Amino acid sequence: MPIELVLLTTNGRKADEWRRNFDRYGIAVRAVAAAATAETARALIEAAPAGVRVIAVCREDSDLFVHGTDIRSERHDLELVDHVTAIVAWFMEDGELREAHYRHRAEGFVDRSDGACEEPGGWWDAIFRLRATGSTYAEMRGGRGQAVVARHGDLAVPARPRLL
Repeated sequence: MPIELVLLTTNGRKADEWRRNFDRYGIAVRAVAAAATAETARALIEAAPAGVRVIAVCREDSDLFVHGTDIRSERHDLELVDHVTAIVAWFMEDGELREAHYRHRAEGFVDRSDGACEEPGGWWDAIFRLRATGSTYAEMRGGRGQAVVARHGDLAVPARPRLL
């Protein structure tokens, strides 16, 4: 039976990122423009296409924050920041809708040297330099069309228990 994860987003680039990440596990990602609520998640799970098992409905919020705070960064050059990814996932377990929250924080700084700026749509992959690697997400992506970053493991967290 095909497995699907529903991502609540209107951002096509975010949906493509999730598709690339979950494709390696054989999981289809369907983007839906809808409110991120338990009621929406239940309706989407219950209305799964015939022969498809929806393992989770997720919403991701990912941004740069002033280091050690929950204040969104203004992205000033050389500002110490944290890339924070927060995911809420709804899934069925023992016949009941459950909700889980996942949060990942990676330290780095804004690097606008050599004219670096946000990519179209406000994407900051080209200006956030990850402390652990010294590279930006755009550099790590290396022209392959997807970032190779630790947070991709975090994106998979909602799916892992539901694949067993």
